[in-house]
Amino acid sequence: MIVDHKGRPIIDPFNTHHAIIDLETFDTSSRAAIFALGLVIVDPELKIIFKGEYILTDPFRTPTGDSRFANYKVSESTVAWWLSEDQVTANHYLEDRGTYDSIRDMLNDISHIIKQCPKDDFLIYGNPSDFDISILTNAYAKTRVPLPWKYHQSACLRTLKRLAYPGEEQIGKFEGIKHTPLADAYHEAKELIHVLSYLRE
Repeated sequence: MIVDHKGRPIIDPFNTHHAIIDLETFDTSSRAAIFALGLVIVDPELKIIFKGEYILTDPFRTPTGDSRFANYKVSESTVAWWLSEDQVTANHYLEDRGTYDSIRDMLNDISHIIKQCPKDDFLIYGNPSDFDISILTNAYAKTRVPLPWKYHQSACLRTLKRLAYPGEEQIGKFEGIKHTPLADAYHEAKELIHVLSYLRE
């Protein structure tokens, strides 16, 4: 493994594992309350080897008064958007699949999966990174669950897409229900595979 002058691994994006995350939250700041997360892992051969979904139980019951979100930011406007008619299908899906009673338990399970990647030799992607990764990093700090990656391993899918396909917000056909974590993360993983394949060639 190649390292830099500080001994940190230099990760080759064309020969590493990729962990793609997508969050569903009740705010857009770094302190946002997370209620669902999708995780997809892609191996160095650009094959999807894991798809996982992590959702709190009854996330829409009383978001502004939910004790699970006491240390996080819940925006009334974001909650109203989630409860709007446009989100009915996503709401039913999320309510039906909620299995976690605490954010801490959810993060512990996410960490367990991410740690299956080679230590210090994988990249973690947000779309963009300053939304998903910053919110998730803050949640790890608040719950005191060790962060399962180093800061230099974070990557921005949006930036990669702009480099390869300027002007295109979405690459390929979306499958599933938009604004549900696994469907979003799976689509982003397919976009990443498409971009890396294009750049590699």
